[in-house]
This record gives sequence, C-alpha cells and structure tokens, in this order.
Amino acid sequence: MGVTILSGLNYVNAETQYLLNNENLENNQGAVTIVTDEEEKLAIHNDFLKVFPEEMAQIQKLGMSRSNIGKSEEELIDETKEMEPIIDTEKEVNGDYYRLVAYSNGIYSKVGIKGGTSTTGSGYVNYKNRKAYAQLYSSLANPVSGHTFTAIASYTNVNGGYDYISSAQPYSFYFCQNAYTHSNKKLKENSSGKAYVKFYYEGRSASTPVEVYNKYYLTLYVGKDTATVKADLRE
Repeated sequence: MGVTILSGLNYVNAETQYLLNNENLENNQGAVTIVTDEEEKLAIHNDFLKVFPEEMAQIQKLGMSRSNIGKSEEELIDETKEMEPIIDTEKEVNGDYYRLVAYSNGIYSKVGIKGGTSTTGSGYVNYKNRKAYAQLYSSLANPVSGHTFTAIASYTNVNGGYDYISSAQPYSFYFCQNAYTHSNKKLKENSSGKAYVKFYYEGRSASTPVEVYNKYYLTLYVGKDTATVKADLRE
C-alpha cells in the first residue's frame, strides 16, 4: 500500500518528542524537535480565539445549549454526520491559513497551516516544514475532550505554473493513534485539479464516560498558488 504507519501514538502532557521517522523531510536534517503536545494544542486554540472571536463566542453558547443536556459526546459527534455546518469560515493571516467549522449542537473543528520557512525565487515560493493541523473538540464547554493531529509538509507555489508537494508526513499527536499517510495522493497540480496528500488517523472524540476514538482524515491541498486543508470523519 506504500504508507508510513505510526501506531499507538497517544501523547499527553508529553516532554518534547522526537519523531525519528522523517526520512522524507527535505535536506534530511535529522530528528525534528517539536513542542509538547499540550503547548501545541493551546497555541492553536488561542490563535483561533484571536482570528475568529465572534464565531468562537457563538460556538461556546451552542455547546452550553439546553438541547445538549443528557447527550454524550459520542452522540453529539454522531449527529454531525447528518448535519450541515452553521459556521464554515476561513482566513489567511500573515501567511497562515485558518478554517473554522461548527455545527448547531456545538461540535466544532479547527484546521490550518502555519509555521515553517519560505524562500522566494524567480516565479516561485518554496515553503519548507509547514504544519498542517486538525483540532476537534465536542464543545468549548468541555475543552478537555477532543484531539489535535499535526502533519508537516513542504511544497512550492509556482506563479503561472503547476504547484507541487515535496514531502508530507504525520508529525505530532494529542490523543491520536494509528496515523499514516494514505497512498491516495497527487503530488503535482495539473489541469484537472490541485495537488493533495491525505492523512488518516484515529482521534479522540469523547472522554466521558469512556474515551472514544473515531476515524478521521486530514487532506492538504496545494494549487493555484495557495495551500489549504480539510478534515472530517471517515467511515
């Protein structure tokens, strides 16, 4: 199948982790140092509070709605399979990409792209070691639930040409397990659409009365001189 599988990874309040399986990173600079997963989680959450203050306040009210009383986190997650989001908004701020999706029952997710370095050349911009992430919580009323999945990717935007992805792989995990880069990928944009890489993983979607892990995917898209991400449940 040609995938890289990282099984049983479930870091909580971890010390700095080193992901040694990084041979696909450009320049092969050895192990990648990452911040603790708790720090990563909080940094993403605080960024979204700043970028989407009104929407995040609305989500908090939804999560505390009386209609959710008596429902488990797992039931709320399951409801979203038949729902259309009431919030689906995206922004680019200082070169970083943010997308917020929320449902009427208070379930919401945050996805984005941040960090890394960029080099500008004649007609292109090369991005190295950027973080593409997905963070899901059952509601702001219960912020201890949920998970954060992060992949690291390098890609190039070509002005007037086809963009391409140089490398991409799972990177850090907060209550995630069995993560891998799916073989269904397209590394160079063409006339039929953007380049993309898919990551499959299992992420915690409920913590009470027992922990529940659902199957999710995160897809990185590169094309038309931009990069975006999408994440959702999968069967």
